[in-house]
Amino acid sequence: GLTKNVVVAGVCDNLVIADGAPLRLEEGFDAANVSYERAMTNAWGTIILPFALTSDADVQLYSLKGADDENMTFERVASVEANTPVAFKKLTDADKVAFSASNIAIAATTAAHNDNTTAALWAAEGSYTQQQIADYAGIYYIASNKFWAADDAVALNPFRAVFRYSGANPVKSFAIVTDSTDGIVMPDEATPAQGLCHDLGGRLIGTPRQRGIYIRNGKKIIIK
Repeated sequence: GLTKNVVVAGVCDNLVIADGAPLRLEEGFDAANVSYERAMTNAWGTIILPFALTSDADVQLYSLKGADDENMTFERVASVEANTPVAFKKLTDADKVAFSASNIAIAATTAAHNDNTTAALWAAEGSYTQQQIADYAGIYYIASNKFWAADDAVALNPFRAVFRYSGANPVKSFAIVTDSTDGIVMPDEATPAQGLCHDLGGRLIGTPRQRGIYIRNGKKIIIK
């Protein structure tokens, strides 16, 4: 098979991007083949990758195009440039999502990231390293097919994106409108996000108040 992740004279024959592992590319190059795969049972997610992405029969890309006091509006997009954070929906029942391309330019991850969000006071922000969201600061992330306000400590893996509201008085959640009937489900105002925390028995407990080991967003956390 092709040797993975070796660049010779500005060309990589086979670039395999591992989900969860931080990626830092100081310079761009061309790739004969590039692939990225994420284990995923939920339908909705966010993504940023250093190559152009295209909607297809397996994945539909969405970008944030508008917002008001109650709604955020996402619209379908056919494709996005490299280094552009977007939301997407997995259109199959597979337990993973994959993006791949051939004969394509790979952008430096250290270069300025694109943002095709046109909603006033909103921005999509992607990261190639793990993001630590310490508290609620107008940041909204996707988990379990919902958008959540980050009002508790949350760790997001590389290649994910958040939507940040920079206006005054951000709220805990917004209704989401899409250009089709498969809209993203949002938590209502009476159900603030608690980091999706469960005990080891699988019971949803909200914010942990006692010492012990808990599961938040698929990861173990220890409360001392």
